[in-house]
Amino acid sequence: MAPGNKQSALNLKLDRLATIVGQQQDGGSQQEGQGQHGGEPKPEGSDNPFRSTIDTLYKSLVEEVSQKVHDDLSKAEKLKTEGILDENRSNESIIKSAMKYPKWVQRAKVVIANVKNLNQAQRILAGLILQDFGGWEAVKSANRFSGREILVIDKLLSRTTKKSSLAGDNRVYQTVIAVGGTVSPTNVNSYLLACQRVMGRTLTEPEKVHVLEKGRLFSLGV
Repeated sequence: MAPGNKQSALNLKLDRLATIVGQQQDGGSQQEGQGQHGGEPKPEGSDNPFRSTIDTLYKSLVEEVSQKVHDDLSKAEKLKTEGILDENRSNESIIKSAMKYPKWVQRAKVVIANVKNLNQAQRILAGLILQDFGGWEAVKSANRFSGREILVIDKLLSRTTKKSSLAGDNRVYQTVIAVGGTVSPTNVNSYLLACQRVMGRTLTEPEKVHVLEKGRLFSLGV
């Protein structure tokens, strides 16, 4: 049903409910007058001819209004998310939108504590927000972060989400920064050999997994 038709149906139900309640009140006044002349007033209950209709209408109205509120909130949430992911927006406006939420206030503190340069901290925080809302594809699509910055975003993401990290993780990040990103899946072996040369030893299996993962992230940068 179109939004206009939904609103019309809702208004009709409201009008009908108002009419029935008015009729009930008029009937109640007549019964009250009869009671004053010695008649017994009719108790309100299951024998009330309007009760069933009122209950049905009321339940239907509650469901419709609840759905309308839900739809409006969903639409607002979608617009907010699309706005944050808009790659044309500045880092400042992205951060301003996110700072309404306690989660991002706390994450901002972590970023500032670890990235001393204020402008750089702002960029990293914007990257974290984009990653949270749209994944690494959103970070890549923004076309504003270097490979090194993406690795910083990944490192702080692990820290702020309490994600377990590999022992010697810093060495893995440093190695990937030195070697660069992976170009394609076909150069995996040569990439691992280059990482081994930087580390000066054979990589462990967990290290191989991590350098490939971080190498792919590095490749998302501009």
